[in-house]
Amino acid sequence: MMVLEPFEKTLWSARIRRPLTTREIKHIMKLALLGLREIHEKGLVYCDFKMENVVLNEFNDTDPASDDVAIPLRINAKLADLGSVMSPTEVK
Repeated sequence: MMVLEPFEKTLWSARIRRPLTTREIKHIMKLALLGLREIHEKGLVYCDFKMENVVLNEFNDTDPASDDVAIPLRINAKLADLGSVMSPTEVK
């Protein structure tokens, strides 16, 4: 059994609630790409990268993040649907 932490929403649902700032997009994509890198370093392929499979916590639906880089972003992003991770030989 694998237990994962609960996440509040997906990137898809967050972008429907309000436009993301450039700073938020860069932050979320950095975290998602770090996850992809970790999967790749294990010799695996993530086969279903889409907005619905990037999960978020600490995303404020009404108040966009400040552009002030001195204020840290609290948004946490991770990849979901890890059933789509496989070895390159399994990819169709």
